[in-house]
Amino acid sequence: MDKQWNNILEAAAKTRFPSKTKMDIYIFLLCISLLIIFLRRSSARSLPPGPINLPIIGSLHRLGSHPNQSLFELAKIYGPLMTLRLGFVTTVIASSAETAKQILQTHEQSFSDRTVPDVVASQPNPESTLAWALGDSRWRNRRRLCNTQLFTVQRLNSLQHLRHQKVGQLIEHINKQSVSVSQVNIGQVAFATALNLVSTTIFSVDIVDPDFNTAQEFKDLVWRIMEDSAKPNLSDYFPTLKRFDLQGIRKHIRPSYMRLHEIFDEMLDKRMEARASGSSKSGDLLDVLLDQCEENPSDFSRQNIKPLILDLFIAGSDTSAITTEWAMAELLRKPEALQKTRRELIEVIGSERAVTESDVDQLPYLQAVVKETMRLHPAAPLLLPYKAKNDVKICGYTVPKNAQVLVNAWAIGRDPKFWSDPFLFCPERFLDSGLDYRGRDFEYIPFGAGRRICPGLPLAVRMVVLSSLLSVYILRQHPQQSNQKMELYIILLCISIVFLLFKPLFHRSKTLNLPPGPIGLPIIGSIHRLGAHPNQSLSKLAEIHGPIMTLRLGSVTVVVLSSPEMAKKILQTHAQSFSDRPIPDAIASMPNLEASLVWGPSDDNRWRKLRGMCSTQLFSAQKLNSLQHLRYQKVEQLIEHIRKHCLSGSQVNIGQVVFATTLNLIFSTMFSMDIVDPEFSTAEEFKELVWKMVESAGKPNLSDYFPVLKRFDLQGVRKHARLPHDRMHEIFDEMIGKRMEARASDPATRNGDFLDVLLDQWEENGSVINRETIKPLIQNLFIAGSETSATTTEWAMAELLRNPDVMQKARAELMNVIGPERKVKESDMDELPYLQAVVKETLRLHPAAPLLLPYKARNDVEICGYTIPKGTHALVNIWAINRDPKYWDRPLTFCPDRFIGSKIDYKDGSFEFIPFGAGRRLCLGLPLATRMVHLMLASVILSFDWKLPQGINPQELDMQEKFGMTLKKAVPLYAIPVMR
Repeated sequence: MDKQWNNILEAAAKTRFPSKTKMDIYIFLLCISLLIIFLRRSSARSLPPGPINLPIIGSLHRLGSHPNQSLFELAKIYGPLMTLRLGFVTTVIASSAETAKQILQTHEQSFSDRTVPDVVASQPNPESTLAWALGDSRWRNRRRLCNTQLFTVQRLNSLQHLRHQKVGQLIEHINKQSVSVSQVNIGQVAFATALNLVSTTIFSVDIVDPDFNTAQEFKDLVWRIMEDSAKPNLSDYFPTLKRFDLQGIRKHIRPSYMRLHEIFDEMLDKRMEARASGSSKSGDLLDVLLDQCEENPSDFSRQNIKPLILDLFIAGSDTSAITTEWAMAELLRKPEALQKTRRELIEVIGSERAVTESDVDQLPYLQAVVKETMRLHPAAPLLLPYKAKNDVKICGYTVPKNAQVLVNAWAIGRDPKFWSDPFLFCPERFLDSGLDYRGRDFEYIPFGAGRRICPGLPLAVRMVVLSSLLSVYILRQHPQQSNQKMELYIILLCISIVFLLFKPLFHRSKTLNLPPGPIGLPIIGSIHRLGAHPNQSLSKLAEIHGPIMTLRLGSVTVVVLSSPEMAKKILQTHAQSFSDRPIPDAIASMPNLEASLVWGPSDDNRWRKLRGMCSTQLFSAQKLNSLQHLRYQKVEQLIEHIRKHCLSGSQVNIGQVVFATTLNLIFSTMFSMDIVDPEFSTAEEFKELVWKMVESAGKPNLSDYFPVLKRFDLQGVRKHARLPHDRMHEIFDEMIGKRMEARASDPATRNGDFLDVLLDQWEENGSVINRETIKPLIQNLFIAGSETSATTTEWAMAELLRNPDVMQKARAELMNVIGPERKVKESDMDELPYLQAVVKETLRLHPAAPLLLPYKARNDVEICGYTIPKGTHALVNIWAINRDPKYWDRPLTFCPDRFIGSKIDYKDGSFEFIPFGAGRRLCLGLPLATRMVHLMLASVILSFDWKLPQGINPQELDMQEKFGMTLKKAVPLYAIPVMR
């Protein structure tokens, strides 16, 4: 049956159909083949136990973002040997030392092959790799060479002087950081050092810049391959789909492989020319490999040397760097362990002598630190996958032929049966312990075991231990954010949706005169076109399809407007028809959503009254002026905090401090008090809650593209978002309760802040506003106001630092109007036209909400001869509008002067510039937001000179965007303040 369907698919591939017809045939055949496979009943075999699988995807949904942890939890239920079906791949997981031993030692012959990921199979000559090739005679010969020629103690000792040079460069780099009191990105420097350690051992040359400031092409290529290899790939779970490369991973990674092989070719040519001319041999690993080519040409050739070298680079650099970074993280987390390590190093080596590899035998505690790091944080937590060559009986169960087998080394390293306090970092457990990582003790196998144990283990251990000598220095932690991608989730569930939505899939709806747009794929439509930067992707599509275009995102029809004329049609001409919003599923979990001014239905009488009350009572000039003294206090705290950085000469995380200040500005305006620590060193619970809600709202959610799946909350976004929503409402409830008690005990008590205004309105208009509707209103102001204002301020500072002449003009204006002694006031802004122009230009290039918030058609609407059907979502791409050369001269250049003498403003309905939206859904907090941004920006420019960290040229400042709930800087802005 499989062969027949393969023949049909191949025939379809060769037949010349029109491209759209061909795609329809592919999808139809695919759906039928998936259905047939799904309906098959496997023969009765005694597989290890495991969870019940869903149709098609099996247990893929159970893996989550941390498969090692998810499988660890499942093993507690189903035992140390369990079966999961991942897509169409039967996978057996071993989670104990005993079951690992069965696979890696007792039955190692049966499990000597690998399941080869599609991304690996796309490299040239994959059959010549050590890590992934079949365990045949050629593989055994290459493996033997590694053990007897490449990684012997004698060979590694002969090259240790090269590695000592690299570690010396690393220490010198950190010394420079120490002098400038700047932070060290442990992972970055460890990776660069690991690459150099590997490259000097193989080629006797450096591969990356010793100062780590700029990456060579090679470093970029290695990074790219590792990133692509780490992406979950649909082809690995549904092998029949490999030929389609639906995610484009193979296509994307292939050029990197090819370029690396070209580089290796160049280095091989140079070395062979040198050898031919009679130059002395370097004695490095490349010389050993070339010697083998001459002695054993049947086993070794130029073509199969390159995959072997690539294996050493990819495996050696990444795993060594990861282990080093984890070791440093644990030592910084446990100062007593760091102190012990440092003390041992000083006693054995002293403070003057350079470290050598021979010192390691006299450093048992450092060795214990490395071992404990590899126990808690193995670089390959599931090892590399094995493949059963035949049916194998293990513990009374049958592991079927071709089953994929994973060994959860992460779970084994935390098994309480073998490890006391398994989740604690305790290097002492390895002192005087006979446990080792060389594959003999199956409760501790970070490098694997048996015939497939990591061949580079001797070199890797030396590199990790050497790199870990960073602990001699006092380093400061700098937490990094991680971002998540959901591309795989979307595509995987598209296959399930074939069954969930079988009728809609093949149903042909009546023809509508929709605006033009790209042809969508079956099921997912044009989701794949959005990428990581939807605002940019949609802008490029608009260049092809026009300023009004249609995309189908999953099962949702979306119209995108990318010109001022089209935006005006939606936001003004047909404002009534587009006055509603589609509510993202993460937002829908908010209590009393109908009372939200941002998301509530605008045709509701209460919504209109609430909006009117906010405009006239909360955000009136009179009310904001009455509370400006509170905002001055918060900005003064910001200045004082930055002043401390001046004294220490340390960097300031601009985004972090302005976010904390913005929260305080809003909170003081709302409640007449602080919500976060004025020193910004620790975040209060409230700050964490705001962050969690912003992050949840910014995550792409499958439920928003396939509304029929909302009830399942497949990614858990709604569940995750609900908790901070509820907790924030509890905090508001407490504050409302306290204020009401204070007012009851003394009716004359009034702070005059926003909360008092809202409580007054409650007393006067109980039918419009009450205790339950006050809370969503307050939450809207916090979530929308804090993130957008902080993001805009950070972008403004980034542009000013990138354009020193603009910074100088802005400061000169401030000095002329305010002077060096007086503090900035909100009333000064009318006399600061250039500062206003800087903020406007920042909002033009970096609008906080690049697509505004989505609108929804309440009925069919005719626009420019096209029909926008009822229920369609509408997105206004102001990011594209703001960069339209039809309206903006040099649109990609930061030029505040364009606004000097210009009548264009974000409040007067100029549709070529609408960073806050327009019409009835115009941002309600605009008056407060602009005051906060101008006040913070003017204060930090006037009070300090600013410079970028050492080694960063203004024009090289990273200005990449990170798309989410707001358009943030992808790389946080760090700058050094200098007292004036």
